[in-house]
Amino acid sequence: MSVTSSQRGMTLVEVAIAATVLAMVFLGLASAMRTFSASYTSLHAANQQTAVLREVNNFLRHSLREAVFANPGSFRYSGSEIIWMSPLDRIGSAGGVMWLKLARRGDAVTLDFAKPRQPGDSSSEESDEPSWGQLIKPQTLLEDVRSMSISARLHAEEDWSGSGDDLANLPHSVMLEFELSEEEWPPLIVALDNYQEESR
Repeated sequence: MSVTSSQRGMTLVEVAIAATVLAMVFLGLASAMRTFSASYTSLHAANQQTAVLREVNNFLRHSLREAVFANPGSFRYSGSEIIWMSPLDRIGSAGGVMWLKLARRGDAVTLDFAKPRQPGDSSSEESDEPSWGQLIKPQTLLEDVRSMSISARLHAEEDWSGSGDDLANLPHSVMLEFELSEEEWPPLIVALDNYQEESR
């Protein structure tokens, strides 16, 4: 019985060409998967950074909006630090009205907490400055911060001021600006609920 040409097998050259084509297809797929994985990782990191910024933004907006003015010195700010008192829900083992201090330290923005001193505290005669970090450890809110600026508008019609140590009342509004190394974020402007227009 004779073998027809339609029953003939593949030659060695045809096998080599098919193997080369398959290898190129698999190489292309592997490269595409690696690119997809790198893109996904980068996108995931960017989404996490945005979520952190949004959470920081919401916390600062809420706590500044509800700031209270207990006495002179209970609200003060400079270009890279702001200190205020605000009622907070439970944080760690503390809650109620708390001192808060937002400051830039190196390339990070941190938030410190302290509870108000009670009359009769032995330490209250030594200094008016709260005991930062005793009740709750300082929290790092943002990292890779290039710059941070804080300004306030004492009254609605006034310009923004870069420092305020001897305030007789809460300012009308506060503006926080952060420049991050890999992300742009718009200024956070908060109008304070407990601002009271004083007769000037």
